[in-house]
Amino acid sequence: MQRCPNCKWQIPDDADSCSYCGQRLHPDSSADEERRRRMLRLHMFNVMRQKSRPSLPALIGALLAKPVTVAMAVLVVGGAAAGIGYARWATAPIPLSGNIARSHCVCFTSYTSSVDPILLSGNIARSHAAPATTVLSEDFETGAPGWTTTGFWHIQDHPETISVKSPDINPNLVTLPDSGQLPAAYSGTHAAWFGEASTGTFCGSDFNTITQAPKDGCTSTQPYSGELTSPPFSLAGATSAEVQFQAWWEIESVDADTYDLMTVEYSIDGGASWQQAGQLNPVNNPAGKHDQDYTANGIEKPAQWNQDIVDISGAAGQSNVQIRFTFNTGDEKYQGFRGWLVDNVVVSTPFVSPNPSIASINPSCISSSASIAVDVIGSNFVSGSKVLLDGNDVGGAVLSAQRIEFTANNLTVGNHTVQVVSPNGAMSNTATLTSALSCSQPSKTLFVFIGPSRQRITRVRA
Repeated sequence: MQRCPNCKWQIPDDADSCSYCGQRLHPDSSADEERRRRMLRLHMFNVMRQKSRPSLPALIGALLAKPVTVAMAVLVVGGAAAGIGYARWATAPIPLSGNIARSHCVCFTSYTSSVDPILLSGNIARSHAAPATTVLSEDFETGAPGWTTTGFWHIQDHPETISVKSPDINPNLVTLPDSGQLPAAYSGTHAAWFGEASTGTFCGSDFNTITQAPKDGCTSTQPYSGELTSPPFSLAGATSAEVQFQAWWEIESVDADTYDLMTVEYSIDGGASWQQAGQLNPVNNPAGKHDQDYTANGIEKPAQWNQDIVDISGAAGQSNVQIRFTFNTGDEKYQGFRGWLVDNVVVSTPFVSPNPSIASINPSCISSSASIAVDVIGSNFVSGSKVLLDGNDVGGAVLSAQRIEFTANNLTVGNHTVQVVSPNGAMSNTATLTSALSCSQPSKTLFVFIGPSRQRITRVRA
């Protein structure tokens, strides 16, 4: 350490200027960003130890080592200040790292500034937004106390050690995009799973007691369904709430919009009645073959863990709340797939998920005068979100927090705007979907003809 020759303030040996009075120590060298950060940290340390109380002009000169007009950083001890907002900034921030004591809140008053703001990281309370409070958290590592399961739902240890039964189901009855192995748990070694370890699917261990045709997708002896239900928890006093969880799923591709349904529900009356809050299935019939799978990534695409966000604000204010994950095959056909795995379930309040964000549209160009399934790729898509096409609600199905699907019907030639709106009204950025008489990339049509008992007759593509 050294002392400033002007004011005797204690500063680092390699400092270019005094962090108190701004005196330049080495006029021929410039103060880079890292050194300014270090001076600011040192100054905060000195202030918190009450070694001095420098004036605002001196602090300004110390922070940036140049003539400026700046917003004042205020330390509020014990959270005594209230109603302090945050300033609006026009230029890039100066990060500040370090763990400042939780009893202090660093805020910004409404001084006008054209200078870089100071963004503080570490254990510092955010004055502009209330932090989320976790009400329920389950990673299924300790037996999931209080949770109940029915049907094929169970807590599976090391699911990656299980594969679709070979060769009886894979490849005799189904055609999978990978080896047929289940994934490892998203975290730890356990996950909740709707499926059977004996087959690696939800076709039932007695599937071979009935005649199976080659590549028929595996026909079970009966339809299957089940629930994974949480213990009760309270949302008393809350005005909004959300469920976030990790999901990995693989179901049939013939009618994935109406069979193998995966829903998230909540109850406020001890399980006497349930309200659907979200569904993971596509909104359109993907029109796959009997032996093909469907995942959050599409038809014949390998599944992966994806985050899902579900708004359960309808249960806010209630003291006896439960959530459950339901799987229902709807019939006995095309059951030779790996089902639904769930991990890292978190219920929190308030609903604080960021606004949805669109990264791309697939396809970005579609044929006019046709009914086309369109994928919106991005982030923070909450279950129940809707797609706005040219400002009009066209529905949509949230397959994960990263993908939402909607149908574009008979669009006029030209460019069309696409936005996603969350159930709470949060709006995404705007993307462009082009409709043309002819596009360079192929489009996915929805014109599919299905015969009796869900037997495919033919399929038409554009």
